[in-house]
Amino acid sequence: MAESPAKNSPDLVFTTLLRDIAFARVWNLPKVICLAVKNHHSVDRALDDHSIENPTLKTLLCVLKMAEDMVNLPERLAQCDVDFEWQKVGAKVLEFSGLSEYDYEDLRDAVRYTLGDEICQNCR
Repeated sequence: MAESPAKNSPDLVFTTLLRDIAFARVWNLPKVICLAVKNHHSVDRALDDHSIENPTLKTLLCVLKMAEDMVNLPERLAQCDVDFEWQKVGAKVLEFSGLSEYDYEDLRDAVRYTLGDEICQNCR
């Protein structure tokens, strides 16, 4: 029997990505959703890629990354206190979205307040 790929290995990430794309297609999700699934771990490249003329895709990816940051997803999934992905893409996401850091902090606080303690118990 073949060994399964180690957690966070490139093979596991690639296998997971292929599975997610296959699910999105089988479920007949709109093409933009399939593209978002395909690009959700390469948001920085998608935002820098001027050949992607679909603002809906870029907006969807930005909303996804902001949502992950707002609920502190790395802490929830990997018990990691640092969101390395947000550190990498946050400035580009805010720039594309037209938000200042101050505006984003206000938005994040409002979302966390609305979601309440049960959802955001580990939010920074």
